Parts: sequence; structure tokens; C-alpha cells
Amino acid sequence: MSKRRWLYLVVAAVCLFSLIVVGCAKPAPITPTQPATPTQPTTPPTTPSPEVKPVVLNWADPSAYGTGRTVMQATWGKLLEEKTKGKFRFEWYWAQSLAKALDIYDGVKGGLYPAGINAVFTYHPKTWPIYQLVELPILFGTNGMAHGLVRYEMYHTVPELKAEIEGSGIRPLWHSAYEPTCFMSKVPIEKWEDLKGLRIGTKGPLAEWVKLGGAVPMGITTYEYYEALQKGTVDAVTSYPTTFGAFKLAEVAKYANKSPLQVYCTMGIINPDVYKKLPAEFQQLLDEAWILYQKWTYEAQWEMVDSELERLHKENGLTVLECTPEEYARWREQAQLVWEKYITGLEAQGVDARGILNTYESLYKKYANYTPKQIYERYAELYKKFYGRDLTYLREEILGDKKYLEYKEMLGIK
Repeated sequence: MSKRRWLYLVVAAVCLFSLIVVGCAKPAPITPTQPATPTQPTTPPTTPSPEVKPVVLNWADPSAYGTGRTVMQATWGKLLEEKTKGKFRFEWYWAQSLAKALDIYDGVKGGLYPAGINAVFTYHPKTWPIYQLVELPILFGTNGMAHGLVRYEMYHTVPELKAEIEGSGIRPLWHSAYEPTCFMSKVPIEKWEDLKGLRIGTKGPLAEWVKLGGAVPMGITTYEYYEALQKGTVDAVTSYPTTFGAFKLAEVAKYANKSPLQVYCTMGIINPDVYKKLPAEFQQLLDEAWILYQKWTYEAQWEMVDSELERLHKENGLTVLECTPEEYARWREQAQLVWEKYITGLEAQGVDARGILNTYESLYKKYANYTPKQIYERYAELYKKFYGRDLTYLREEILGDKKYLEYKEMLGIK
């Protein structure tokens, strides 16, 4: 065998052996192909939502906290705060700490502070000449609920009244029917003749009325009464039983005649631009709150008159007087002379004041016969008529049976 052939045989044998070895070996494990990991989207960094701050309206109020009205008003405000879960509230500035009583209207109108109370319309007779109506003495009767409802209805339905308020640069939050004004004095006042020669702290139509009896009206505010009585610069004042104690007037005047002289009107006011910028639900809440404010005014003041006078009698020796029906009729006859002066003054300016006064009288006589339930059902009817919607936020409080004092306790108002 040639060398070349032998070499071929050796090479072939080596190749055959290699194939046999490879074929008998364990197969290598197959690594499965891993699916591609999907690319996660990049999450942009989150910007925290800005914290929604509550709407806080600074409130200018002339009275010190502790009167029947101020405690009731604080309860009213606390309820509105609860209804909005703290998103809306008033910050109360009592005792003229934000503005003097006579300056509050101009301050709210000018935007110096958003809201406050115009304590009496007689502070600004030239601004609201028609609204002196609600300050007239001995006006038709002393049903506080009826007076409140009449004022609510007439504001919305008598064009001259609404135009006078809206034209003055503010928006009303309520027109109240305050508790009856009475005499508080250093000497007894029981008859018309007792007024002669007395210096009496009073203002507006009541000042005109006491002048008819020979008294000298002294145009001072309620917040000046104590000092004036103490110093003897006045002999008597016209004020309100639930404020007698708060202003400590029984320390310096020992007589009160509880015969009603007047059912005057406080007006909560808000700057119109501030109101327009409020969220719609807060606007609606304030619209409904007008009715609740008047309901609680009655329960916090009118229903407390006798008990407050009794307390002052026991604690301060206050002597409480009251006119006989015959004497009170004499007082009312004199009051009607003031009504006529009001009418003729406005008629000279082209205002149908007699028609407005007659409307007030007819509505008052109608509503004076209503039960409390009927009064507040009528409010609900009028609210829907004026605003085009039903009571929502304060429906239970307005139409329900729970009283102001129950809410005061529930809300923890002292």
C-alpha cells in the first residue's frame, strides 16, 4: 500500500471517530430567547395642587361681643362655616375695632373691608331717605316675625326700595326686624307729659317724635349711652332690652318702660364686587342665610325681652314700667304725625311714600295673623320666586323645628 493511500485511511478513521464521540455526547441545553423588556413610560414629576384657601371675610361691627345680636350672629356665622366644611367664614371685628359705627357703610362701599353691619338706617338719612320707613315710631304692631317678612318681601318687590339700596353701592345680606326699642331712663317715663324737658339720647324719626313731647333729642350712638347717662348729659335713652345688660346701662339708669317705640332695622352689607367674586355656592348660601338670620333674630331677641328685663330687675334693681293701653294710644297718635312728615317730605321728591307705607301696613296685617310655620313657609315661597330655586343649604334650619338656642349649644358658642 502506498504511503499516500495509507495517509488517506488514517485521516478518514480520525474523522469517523470524531463523529461517533460527538453523536454520543449529551446535547447542550437550549437557552430560550428572553422577550425584550418593554420600555416603561417616563412619569413626569407631579406638581402638587395649590392648597385651596378658605374664603375669609373681615366683618366690621360696632357692638361689643356679648349682646343678644352679636352672640346670635356668631352662631349664624359658625353654622355657615360648618356648612362649607370650613371653606367660608367671617372674621368678626367687634366693638368698632375695624371701623366706627358711622363709618362702616362708607368703608364697605369703598372696599376698605368686605362686609359689616349698618346698625341703623338713621345713620345715613340722605343716602337712604325712603328706608327711614323702617325707623318710624310705633309702626303698626310688634310682631317681629311679621315685620321681618314684610321687609324681605318689600325689598324684592318695591322698585324704589331696591333701587335705593343698590344705588348706594352695597349689597344687603339681610334687613332685620330688631327687638323693640324702649326707653331707659334715670327718671320714670310713663306718660306723654313725662317727656317734657328731658334730654334723650336718640336719633332719626324717634328724635322727631320725642321733640313733639317737649324733649330735647341728643344725637349720640348706642355706644356712647353709658358715659352720657353716667355724666348726666342725658336723662334717658332709647335702646333695646337685650342690650341693656351688655352695655351695663342698668348701672346708670334705673327705669325702663318696655312699651315698644320702634322696630328698627339692622342691615348686613357686603361690597358688591366681593359678592360677585364668591363661588356660586357661597353666594347661594348667603342668599338663604338672610332668612335664617331673621328667624334667629326673633328667637335670640324678641323671645328674650321679658327674661332679660327680669334679670336686670333682680341684679341691678331696674324698675320696669309699661304704658296703659290708653296712654300707648296717645303715644301712637303723636307717632302718626312723624309718619306724615316722612310722607310729605318724600312726596316733594316725587316718591309715592304713602303708597309704600300703605303696602307695608297691608302686608304687616296679613302676616301678623300667620303662625311661625306659615311665616317660614312663605319665606321659602318668596325665595323661590325671587331667586328661581328652592332653599337648599339652610332648608332644614329655616323650615325645621329646632330653635336657635339648640344650634348655639351644638356649635359651642359661648
